[in-house]
Amino acid sequence: MNILRPLVILLMLGIGQIAQAHQGGHESVLRDWHLKGASNTLRASFLIYKRDTVFMENAKGQLMKYPFSKLSVIDQEYVLEKYRKIQSLNLPTAAIGTEIPEKGLPVSLAVVLGLAVLMCLFALPKNLKHFRLLLHFSAFLLVSLIFITCDNEDEPGSCEELSWFQDADEDGLGNPDASKSACEQPEGYVSNNMDDDDTVTNNTSEVPANNTDSMSSLFNKFAGVTTHFDDTYFYVASSGLPEHQMMEGITAWNRQVPVPQDYSGDNSWSIPIQPALAAEPLSLTEHFMKGAVAIAVNGIPIFNPRNNRGEYAQEIGELDEWGGHSGRADDYHYHVPPTHLESVAGEGQPIAYALDGFPVYGTTTAELDEYLGIRNDDGSYQYHTIEEAPYFMTAMRGEVSLDPDSSAPEDQVWPQALSTPLRQVEEPSLNTGTITFSLTGENAYSLKYLDGDGNNINTVNYHWDDSGTYTFEYTDASGGSRTETYQGFVSDSPGNTTSDFVLSSIAIDDNGELLDAYKCEEKENGVEASIPLSWSNVPAEAGALALIMHHYPFPDDTSEVNSYLLLWGIDPGVTEIPHGAADDGDWYMGANKDGSVVSYTSPCSASSGSHEYTITLYALSETPSTLPRANSVDVTYKVLKDAISTVETIDTATLTFNDVVD
Repeated sequence: MNILRPLVILLMLGIGQIAQAHQGGHESVLRDWHLKGASNTLRASFLIYKRDTVFMENAKGQLMKYPFSKLSVIDQEYVLEKYRKIQSLNLPTAAIGTEIPEKGLPVSLAVVLGLAVLMCLFALPKNLKHFRLLLHFSAFLLVSLIFITCDNEDEPGSCEELSWFQDADEDGLGNPDASKSACEQPEGYVSNNMDDDDTVTNNTSEVPANNTDSMSSLFNKFAGVTTHFDDTYFYVASSGLPEHQMMEGITAWNRQVPVPQDYSGDNSWSIPIQPALAAEPLSLTEHFMKGAVAIAVNGIPIFNPRNNRGEYAQEIGELDEWGGHSGRADDYHYHVPPTHLESVAGEGQPIAYALDGFPVYGTTTAELDEYLGIRNDDGSYQYHTIEEAPYFMTAMRGEVSLDPDSSAPEDQVWPQALSTPLRQVEEPSLNTGTITFSLTGENAYSLKYLDGDGNNINTVNYHWDDSGTYTFEYTDASGGSRTETYQGFVSDSPGNTTSDFVLSSIAIDDNGELLDAYKCEEKENGVEASIPLSWSNVPAEAGALALIMHHYPFPDDTSEVNSYLLLWGIDPGVTEIPHGAADDGDWYMGANKDGSVVSYTSPCSASSGSHEYTITLYALSETPSTLPRANSVDVTYKVLKDAISTVETIDTATLTFNDVVD
């Protein structure tokens, strides 16, 4: 019996099966990896994913390993994609898991060896020579198994040496030029090589504090929004109703409508003044399905782009043309950043602040990190918006506290303002129509829900009065109607209206430019003639007025500010300051631009171009007790701003103009 030829064929099949069983990838393509909590990237190639650990090799040939959980979301998806490809080759019928399973002897190899043994048994009586040959081939096959299969169980006492990198400054980042190989982590060494300078501590949690002056100026551009701050938080108060139109464009309606919310006092929105980068940012896919994650500069909260079912609200027709809708408490809020606010906030200005303290901007062409943000050279961090899901902030990059009464995924940042439910809506949502929404009178709205053919199938007419009584009139498709009343919050500053508190000046033309006659005023008796100002409709609740005129000499750096007029203790009955009369009224004046004397400083820009100035008139509950009851050169811009923050700002009137120099 000639068995040599079939034996050789079986041997080759066995070796092929062993080689195919080799798993792990061993790719040589270098790529940039992002580790959670690290500010820079790691360049290495993927080797193998095993026991929730990812093995890599850097350009120097050093072997490194990292826990799967320490990788960014993008890198985790990359590893799993590689793993699935390997599984499709090795184990086409196996379920995809999160870890490569251990494999014993390949089944195909066992079959080959079994057939070889059977052939040996049949060949033994007839040809001893063939029997020896079979034994040799079987031995060779077993040796091939040992040397080719690389996923065996480790032998007792053996280890896999890894590269460890010195961490002299103990910042958790290793020196790429100082490494050693060892099975276990040596003291003073870490598994990454991402330290640019091992002599300087890279504390990624240290970022600059927010500029409260810039934030105040930004939020105060919107009617009905007031702000103040203490040593920890910057507070934003609003009625929860925007000035823009609402609700139109929604196709999936939950039968809620927008009503005012009492976001004020102890229930104001809180933004950390000193944000800090989180070591392990909390993902918005696993957290924050409840409550807001940011507050827009018009005082409207921004929720997770996903609803509490994990769906992108924008993609299923739940949001209006402005990116918002009304929640279960009839509270209007956004689910995507309101980039349309840039028209008021200004190009290049934040449109919101996340509740971790970092600003949210519109779209950008700059490269964004895995959280859809940018770390700036000064250490600050900012989120940006993109036009497709996930829209913004994939994770809360900053440190936040969580509401102890909530749990993931429906947990929420704490502290944050809370909405107050006015009524319970038991009827199911509607998913195939369109909404029209209109302001029908003072504090009165009408919402109509139309079917696909344009037929009105639901109408809600509602309004509220000064006593906080809300009246809802419901009409269905058959014409049946009912009326319900509720007692709720009384809003002093409803949305869809513009504040009547207005500041103006005859020194500014229709183009918003300062007239030449009011520039570079000549001093008389050491005093420059102040700009003429007038205002109207001071809020009845105001107990005092204060006024600040300021200018940023470097618009891109609002940390430096020049003040030109500082006044406080103005009686709320005063309605104007005539030309040159700022230093001659029944109020108090602070330092001039140079901080040397009590005086007004007129705009007198030396360089060509357009230079923006802002005058803000504050309607306050009272004159701050920390301010002197006399003119004082010690009252600077910062002193007056800090003092204003200690009392309630009822409303503000802002006048912005340009000093144009040819």
